[in-house]
Amino acid sequence: MLGVNEESKAYRLYNPETQKIIISRDVVFDEANGWDWNNKQEKRAGVDLEEIETVNGVEEVTYREVEDEPVGHNSPRITEASPNVSRQRRLPSWMTDYVSGNELSDNENITQIALTGGNDRTTFDDAMKSSKWRKDMDLEIQAIERNDTWELINLPEGEKTMGVKWTFKTKFKENGEIDKYKARLVAKGYTQEYGIDYSEVFAPVVRHDTIPLVISLAAQNDWSIYQLDVKSAFLYGELNERVFIDQPPGYVQRGKEQKVYILKRALYGLKQAPRA
Repeated sequence: MLGVNEESKAYRLYNPETQKIIISRDVVFDEANGWDWNNKQEKRAGVDLEEIETVNGVEEVTYREVEDEPVGHNSPRITEASPNVSRQRRLPSWMTDYVSGNELSDNENITQIALTGGNDRTTFDDAMKSSKWRKDMDLEIQAIERNDTWELINLPEGEKTMGVKWTFKTKFKENGEIDKYKARLVAKGYTQEYGIDYSEVFAPVVRHDTIPLVISLAAQNDWSIYQLDVKSAFLYGELNERVFIDQPPGYVQRGKEQKVYILKRALYGLKQAPRA
């Protein structure tokens, strides 16, 4: 383990057998075992970073040998003298266990639509035609302003803004009845640039083993357990970076159309929001 990757919520790991660094969130640590660095067969040549490739659902960093030693028994020899050797690409294993829509039967297509389809509004224009969605959008804006999440300013010279969009979700009770309608204002975090408007994103979370442990202790000691839900939890995290966003659709202030919001606190969709 080389630490936590600063650009994603994942671990950074080195495999001494393949001489590759991988970035993965699916990690199990075997504390009882270790790597025998004194074994000559397990010593490998020094390496130079060449490129990053996604393999089996994780980012895999491939290296070029700097000593004249093969990477593996069946691998081509790549040396410092041949930096432009072409590499064979292979599809990740997770792409071998399903077929595309063109190869599905009519019944399978209907099943797929039934599993993934929904009745939620997908566009802002459609949502604005419904009073229930407009009401929940008003509540979302009120929560944002109540938490002092942003401030309306003129965009500083040389800065750029990030877009925002509305998402809509109908939440149901266990018996299938409608519980509530939830409209969420989400920043388009995929446009963020590392080192400019976000840096570290790793967010420590509770271990699953901790939850049954706490419940067991409560049961043994006859304690009461209370469960709570923090509404708009992401709106409470303070930001260290300067992030500017456009005024949300439907809530552009009249006479101030050219102004933008600078975020004081996190907004849903930001890469650093879970950490903040």
